[in-house]
Amino acid sequence: MVNVLSVGWSPADPGLADWYVDNSPLARWLSRFGHEVPAPRAHGVFATRHPDDLRALLGRPAPSGRVPLYRCARCGDPDCGVLAVRVTRDENAVQATVTWTDFAWEADGDPERFAAPTITFDLARYEAVFRHLPHRRTA
Repeated sequence: MVNVLSVGWSPADPGLADWYVDNSPLARWLSRFGHEVPAPRAHGVFATRHPDDLRALLGRPAPSGRVPLYRCARCGDPDCGVLAVRVTRDENAVQATVTWTDFAWEADGDPERFAAPTITFDLARYEAVFRHLPHRRTA
């Protein structure tokens, strides 16, 4: 099964975005599997818009092996803790895909991993989401 990634924008705050998987906010999607993930603004986090994070989500190498999906809303510093995921591209399959696996909270200590199913996206649709992000106003 291929999932659909999108970005939801708040009408009240055009700079506030959240990741959506299959038309459901990522936090709600993960909660179906027993995981508490903070929603943007409600817990002082926001969906990352840092250019290095966005490039890594597109499959460019990241030093830690995981890519932040959410960062601290106040400072954006990864030391405050981030929800991160491992991103893998498979362009050799019949249908080229991107997968998100190995979800974890990363902070000062060891990452706190949690079991969540692999999320698989169609590569072309996934890349289209990121092509539109720079055109949105950021906070």
